[in-house]
Amino acid sequence: MGLYCEFFHHADDNQIGFDPEFPRKNNAKDALRLRVRNLNNHRDFRIAEAGISPTHFQADTFPATFRDQITVMRDGVDTGLLVKNADAILKVSASLSLTRNDKVSTFINRNLKPCRGYHQFMRALPKLIKLWPDAHVVLLGGNEVSYGEKAQEGKTWKQIYIDEVKDQISEKDWARVHFMGRAP
Repeated sequence: MGLYCEFFHHADDNQIGFDPEFPRKNNAKDALRLRVRNLNNHRDFRIAEAGISPTHFQADTFPATFRDQITVMRDGVDTGLLVKNADAILKVSASLSLTRNDKVSTFINRNLKPCRGYHQFMRALPKLIKLWPDAHVVLLGGNEVSYGEKAQEGKTWKQIYIDEVKDQISEKDWARVHFMGRAP
């Protein structure tokens, strides 16, 4: 059995509470939650043949007893197989398609949330829009929470930061900002 070693969680370092805007609320609860996330690693390494991790940083989060079984093997795009497509088109809406000839800034994550930098990107958006008046901004990501804290009841992180910056961006410029949801 081979394991994908994405991350080993530690409550005693900066893996949580690293953003001063989102400090730890309950150290004991946070520590317990992170220890529970490691249960699969403790169970599975007993029977695993080996583990792979995409970066040295991620592999180094694992304890030494596991680290000896982990090989760093980068994942990512095979640039020999996936090459530029001169005819590529991104259909943003029924009336708008973007091509290689368009200026585009992107923010892509599984989910739009602070622990992935979404709040920082959104706060930079008004300046980006002004500095790049002929560009479109395309954001991909869902509203779920895969890591980190949930937004306030009845809200999403996506909407919280849209609301924070929307008054700084004209309606005309806001039309160049495209939320595409999650990509399959």
